[in-house]
Amino acid sequence: MLLLGHVGYSIGGTWAWNSHKPADQNLDYRLAGLAAIGPDIVDRIVFIFLLSNATQGRLLAHTLLSGLIATI
Repeated sequence: MLLLGHVGYSIGGTWAWNSHKPADQNLDYRLAGLAAIGPDIVDRIVFIFLLSNATQGRLLAHTLLSGLIATI
């Protein structure tokens, strides 16, 4: 997990959005940072406790959770 990379790009994108929109449409930086590392946190918990035999750490959240959020 590249924590600073994930959070840095999302904070930069949030800053770019906020600088071009009115104050009532600003996004929250904390929510953007949490959304950037959310799939990594979920996958790490699943990898450690449920699927320790998996060959990699990117499991369910990187595909299913992200797709669900994009659909909503």
